[in-house]
Amino acid sequence: MRPLLVLGRGALGASLAAALGISQAAGRAGPEEIAARLESGGAGITFLALPDQVLGQRAAALSAIRPRPDRAFVHLSGGQGLSVLAPLAAAGHRIGSFHPLQAFAQARPPEAFLGITVAVDAGDSELLSDLGAVAASLGASARRVTDEQRLLYHAAAVLASGDLVALAAAAGRVLEGIGWPPEAAMGALLPLMRGALLGLEEVGLPGALTGPIRRQDVTTLRGHLSALAEAGQDRALRIYRELGLEATGLVRRMGADGDSVHEMEAILLEVQA
Repeated sequence: MRPLLVLGRGALGASLAAALGISQAAGRAGPEEIAARLESGGAGITFLALPDQVLGQRAAALSAIRPRPDRAFVHLSGGQGLSVLAPLAAAGHRIGSFHPLQAFAQARPPEAFLGITVAVDAGDSELLSDLGAVAASLGASARRVTDEQRLLYHAAAVLASGDLVALAAAAGRVLEGIGWPPEAAMGALLPLMRGALLGLEEVGLPGALTGPIRRQDVTTLRGHLSALAEAGQDRALRIYRELGLEATGLVRRMGADGDSVHEMEAILLEVQA
């Protein structure tokens, strides 16, 4: 495998460098330092662990220092396509993307990469193969995500990760509304969420679904909606309705399609005055 370098010291960059056992260069280092690091790295791959909003600017700055042409540049963004590295491609460099489908709110140990999927893409088949090999060396599997697929792919990732944290915050606010301290609310909800994720891992969809919609308990469903509305939990109520409709779809996948399923969908779609 070609020599590797990580440029950028964020949580993902630090985690990737540690997992690969390679060195890092600070994302804000001066052009002379970066040029020296790139030259010493030889004909390898530089991973750009940089914020999305500066990727294009940094790509232009890197092309201006004229790295050796056989060095490839690969960004770690989930939402950006290859075009953000256009200045480097125009300068003759191979470009690609390598996005570990994992949460890195802080630096994590190499085990965080085991068993995950890494979304990869590249401007040529050789680099694409190299990125697949990097993923395999981490204990991960690579899946190609093209520019055309990128935003929907990343939206799905956000729904499953960042929005899961936001969902915990919404549920926590409901408990805080009945007097629970924030720490007690999170302390109670986290094991529940872990159990739900474990069910997904062990049983999959749709079998991991629990709660009143799976039981087709219309009375409890109505009670939840009324209680949330009366408590002024309007945001939680909207979230509950949307996720409830997703849950009724899972119930249908289980083979249920009776009057109670139709009634639950109608209740969840009701527009409150």
